[in-house]
Amino acid sequence: EVLKHKDVEEIVMVEIDELVIEASRRFLPSMSSSFDDDKLELKIEDGIEYVNNCPSETFDLVIVDNSDPVGPSEGIFTQSFYQEVYSLLLLCLT
Repeated sequence: EVLKHKDVEEIVMVEIDELVIEASRRFLPSMSSSFDDDKLELKIEDGIEYVNNCPSETFDLVIVDNSDPVGPSEGIFTQSFYQEVYSLLLLCLT
């Protein structure tokens, strides 16, 4: 959906499970065609680790799409995770 906006220059998508990408390509080909867009940088890795290791003030927008708060995604439902996400945002306070 984000790629529909012409002003978007670059998107980084982090997905922990490569099988999700493969299943999307197989069963949702029209929706998953965006995985091949030049503006998209697709990373197969843990999103929590990515956020923790990403430099501050890197993004204009962060969208978090997660599953239930159990197992590997438990850490996404913490205040510390969202503090890290907040640090990634380029804030324009004028």
